Amino acid sequence: MTVAVPAKTKEVFDHLVKCASEMRTATYGEIGDVVGIIARNVGNPHLNCIRDDICIPLGLPWISALGVNATNRMPSEGWLPDGVAISNDHLPMFWRGVALQVYAVDWSQVEVEILS
Repeated sequence: MTVAVPAKTKEVFDHLVKCASEMRTATYGEIGDVVGIIARNVGNPHLNCIRDDICIPLGLPWISALGVNATNRMPSEGWLPDGVAISNDHLPMFWRGVALQVYAVDWSQVEVEILS
């Protein structure tokens, strides 16, 4: 699958793959520092694009959920795709389930060509 995305999205995806292989999350600041973008610009468009244009069409867990806020170590508002609503009481457990699904994938076997 070939996907055209905003600049630096491939670098964001590659960093998330590295984090998934290490079974860890990454703050928006860490991602921004690694790929050379401002932390507040990591979520939209980059993480949302990875979720909507790569993960969902390929039936993959949302690797974008590994991008988290430094304060509470959870994804910020807007990490869920349109049409998915989880109550605030259940959101942390739902997110942990998504993260576990991400960690279970061998991302080195996922074939995606990302064109920025």
